[in-house]
Amino acid sequence: MPAYAAPPMAAGIPGTISNLMPCSRSNSASLPPGMPVGLETAKQMHVMSIDGFPDRKTEIVELIGEGDTVMARIRLTGTNKGGVPWYGAPANDAKVDVEMFSIYTFDDKGKAVAHRGLNDAYLLGIQLGAITPPDMAG
Repeated sequence: MPAYAAPPMAAGIPGTISNLMPCSRSNSASLPPGMPVGLETAKQMHVMSIDGFPDRKTEIVELIGEGDTVMARIRLTGTNKGGVPWYGAPANDAKVDVEMFSIYTFDDKGKAVAHRGLNDAYLLGIQLGAITPPDMAG
């Protein structure tokens, strides 16, 4: 599937999220510890991602659907131009290339009512320079 570039925030990402997800959406299984649950947090997380990686590209590698549920395997690439505060990583021009999985449940109106996500946070931390991997030599 083709990759697409995230539009700038001026294009209205938070509004788009509101159109796709109801206020009652559960994202509790997809958040870092301590983040509040709900639609506003989903918007905030997207804004932080776009600010950190303004050149980010997201490629849907695979989609699987059954009933009211869709699983997406997604590849994210970009450059850390704005810093990644949830890793304590300042802007450093580090290139990132990670995969993530999202499972969405939709209501009968086509809005996502639940999201569960998993990403390779360890690899992302290494690529950002925020995590030093152990020495695997010898």
